[in-house]
Amino acid sequence: MKYKSIIISGPPVSGKSTLAEKLAKIYNWPVYSIGQLWRDEWTKLYPNKEISFEDYWKKITLKNNLSMDKRFKNIIEKGEFIGNMRYGVQYKDPSVLLVLVTANIDLRAKRGLDVDVYKGKSFEEIKKILIGRENNEAKVGKDMYKYDYRDPKHYNLILDSSKLTIEEEISIITNLLPPSQKH
Repeated sequence: MKYKSIIISGPPVSGKSTLAEKLAKIYNWPVYSIGQLWRDEWTKLYPNKEISFEDYWKKITLKNNLSMDKRFKNIIEKGEFIGNMRYGVQYKDPSVLLVLVTANIDLRAKRGLDVDVYKGKSFEEIKKILIGRENNEAKVGKDMYKYDYRDPKHYNLILDSSKLTIEEEISIITNLLPPSQKH
């Protein structure tokens, strides 16, 4: 199978961004993150961070989510990219390697201690925020696309970053999509 692109999905702080950045260096493909597009919108609307990103996300309508997904789809349709997004299953295509990255909530909360957006928050506060975000994002995905983005049946590959090192994750992916397959 010759994959032209990779989409990485998974819950917050599961290791998607780290994996995407490392793969981008291997394949020399750009990384597109729908989360970053939303953070850019939040920053424009709330430059002084009057509300948290989590509170902003809760206010986003389904219509706005669908519009952002369409914008994102237009960006990535050309191929040779790494996509970092929750609802990647909508791009199900034999040429796109769909990867679900997961990790247990305690590890994700521990990782969150080093994430800028969670600075100053305790482990328990971060854990609560991450559970809330994950549940909210799952609900939005079900409302928009009628599926739970966390369901492994939608993916070509499932990686548990609490059991695998980043090097092992990369090895698994490069075995499916050798770097020599670059176009």
